[in-house]
Amino acid sequence: MEENPILIIAEEPYVVKKVEAAVASLGYPFHTAKSFEQAHQFLTHQKPRVIISDLAISNSSWTDFSNSLAGIPLLSAIPTICMLTEKELDSLIDAQGFRTDDYLIKPFRLREVRARIQTLLSLRKRLAPPSPLRGELSDIGLIPLLKLAERNGLSGRLRVSSGKREGELLFHEGEVARVMLGGLKGRDALEGILSWKGGAFTLEIEGVILPFYQGMRAADQSYSTKGEPSPAPLIPLGDLSQVEYEGEVFQVQTEFIPEETPTLTTLILRGGEVVKKIKRQWELGTIDFEEEKKLVRQQHSQVVSRLQQGGVSALEPSMLEPRNNYRLLLKAVELIYSYMRQRLGSFISTTYLLYLKELLTAKYPYLAELGFTGNKVVLSGLAASRPELIEVEGVSLWLLMFVKKCTSLAQGLNIPPLEELTSSLRPQLQSIGFYSNK
Repeated sequence: MEENPILIIAEEPYVVKKVEAAVASLGYPFHTAKSFEQAHQFLTHQKPRVIISDLAISNSSWTDFSNSLAGIPLLSAIPTICMLTEKELDSLIDAQGFRTDDYLIKPFRLREVRARIQTLLSLRKRLAPPSPLRGELSDIGLIPLLKLAERNGLSGRLRVSSGKREGELLFHEGEVARVMLGGLKGRDALEGILSWKGGAFTLEIEGVILPFYQGMRAADQSYSTKGEPSPAPLIPLGDLSQVEYEGEVFQVQTEFIPEETPTLTTLILRGGEVVKKIKRQWELGTIDFEEEKKLVRQQHSQVVSRLQQGGVSALEPSMLEPRNNYRLLLKAVELIYSYMRQRLGSFISTTYLLYLKELLTAKYPYLAELGFTGNKVVLSGLAASRPELIEVEGVSLWLLMFVKKCTSLAQGLNIPPLEELTSSLRPQLQSIGFYSNK
C-alpha cells in the first residue's frame, strides 16, 4: 500500500466519487472507508496525511470517532476535514465535543475540496517571537522583509528609519494594509522608503492563532483563509458518469466554476487516478448561467461519447479551446506578474503594476478592465465583452514600463529584460510584434 494516503470516510456514492476525484486531481493516493469501523481498522496499520469524513454514517458520528483518536498521540495530530450540511453546522457551533481543523458544507464543488486540502496541508503552527526582530536594512532589505511577512501570513508592524526619516508599514495576515513615511502615504511612501540606501528596521509580529482553532473560529461564517466571509456555498454545476471501454472503467467528472476566470473542466479518472484533463476558460461576464449549463452538458456528452468509442486515445487535443492573440497577451502579463511577485513580493508588484496601468488607460481604455486574482488576469466590462480590443501595443508598453520600474526598485536583485522574462512565449510574441515598443 502507498504511504501517507488521504483517508476518506463516507458511504454516499456521489460524495465518495466527488472527494476521490478531488484528491486524485491533486496527485495524492487515497483510501476510502465506508464506515468508521473500517476507518479504525485502516488506522491500525497506516497513518494518513489527512482525514476527510462525513459527520455521520449509519448510527456512528464523527464526534465519537474523533474523540477516540484524541487519546492516541500518533493519530491525534492528523489534520481533519468534516463534511456536513449548513443546518448541521449551525447546531454544532457551540458543541463542546465537536472538533475538526476544517469543514466542507454540502453540497460542495471539486474546487472547494481541493482548496481545503491544499490549505490544510500548507498550514504550519506559527508562534509570535518573544521580542521584536531588529536589524539593518543593508543586511536583509525591505523587499525580503515584506516577502517574509507575506509568505508566512504574518500580522504586525514594520518600523524603518534612516537618519531622521522614519517610516512604518502595517500588515495583516501577510497583506500590507498601510504604508507611511512622514506626511506621505501609500505608493509615494513606499517609493520613498525603497529609495533609501540603508537604515534600520524593527519587525513586531502579533500572535497567530494555531491551525486547529482556525477552522472553528470561523464556524459562524463560510470558511475564508483571509478571515473574511466567503460567498454562500453553491450547488455544483456539473455531471458525473461512468464509462466502460474494452474492460477499462473510467469516471468522467465535468464541472463549471463560475467565479474568477470561468472554467469548464472535465477530469477522466481510471482507478482513482486522473488520466486526462480537458480544460476551457472564458472571461468573466461573457457567458450567463443558462450557457454554463449548456456547455457542461455538451462537453460532458462529447467526452463520454468519445470514450465509449475509442477510450482515452479518442480524446483529441482539438477539444481544447484554441489560443488567440489576446489570450497570448494575457499569458505574457501573468508570466511577468508571477515572476515579479516571487522576486519582489505581492504588495510591491501589485502596487506598481496597477499604478502603471492607470497611467496608460487614457490611451488604452481596455487596460482599466484588467484585474487580478492571484497571478491570473480577470477581465470585466469592455474587455470581457470585447476581448479583441486588447491590443499588442498597449500590453507591450505596459509590461515594458513595469519591468523597467521593478528593475529600478529591486536594489541588489537581478531582474532579466522583457525578452528573457517571456522567453517561453517569445516565438508567438515576436510573430505579433510584441517587442516593437523597445
